[in-house]
Amino acid sequence: MALKDVLAGALRDSETTGKEREIRLQRGLIISVQVTAAYTRLRLRRNDSKPSSSEWRTVLGSFPYPCAGVEPHEVVENGQIVLCASWPTPERLMDVRS
Repeated sequence: MALKDVLAGALRDSETTGKEREIRLQRGLIISVQVTAAYTRLRLRRNDSKPSSSEWRTVLGSFPYPCAGVEPHEVVENGQIVLCASWPTPERLMDVRS
């Protein structure tokens, strides 16, 4: 399944439950998304290294709606560097994903 499809499913699940959803890719990248009425949050991490800016752009480019200009900031959690950002959730997210 394509990243865009997996990501869209995780976004839908998170929007329904309000809980963070995690996607573990085959090569070790871990993507976490959370959707609320107010914001959408994206977090990228790896167990063995820092996620790259290229990975960030690829994941952001796979969102089912435009996310131009969303830049990550780095945080350290449990010894891991996490790239994260949040932005206002589009009002018509369900229509955009259809």
